[in-house]
Amino acid sequence: MANNLFKRYEVDPAKEKSGVEVDIEGNIFICRRAGGGNRAYRTAVAKHSMDPKYRAMLRSDDPEQQMEAEDEISLNAVADAVVVGWRDVVGRDDQPLPFSHGNFLDLMRSCPDVWMQLRVEVRNIDLFRLEEVKTLGDELGNSSAGNDDTE
Repeated sequence: MANNLFKRYEVDPAKEKSGVEVDIEGNIFICRRAGGGNRAYRTAVAKHSMDPKYRAMLRSDDPEQQMEAEDEISLNAVADAVVVGWRDVVGRDDQPLPFSHGNFLDLMRSCPDVWMQLRVEVRNIDLFRLEEVKTLGDELGNSSAGNDDTE
């Protein structure tokens, strides 16, 4: 018998739209899903992929340039359509850092390990599942099934 896809993959549209809290060392990022039902994210990826600078880098024979372009496209798309706020984030001066597009990009570019963690979390379907689906998946040992690591 086939697995019931609803029980493994159904997500909560409200969570995908309004966002969930992602905690990285006490810094709380309010994030929509990068993928799934977040069409704004897919649109942002497409928009940034058309940027002439990134298009040239993607066409390059240099794998480093290609990877840099892919990372920048993803980072900009997340900034545009995924991260909608934060709290308990402080700046270099240990003062509260106001959430803004520019501050987000600066933080992620300055702290690439934080970016790598956040990038994984915003693609984690488990964060966006309906509670009953998440509970059933945990009970069945399927909590990691369906993680979406693609753009």
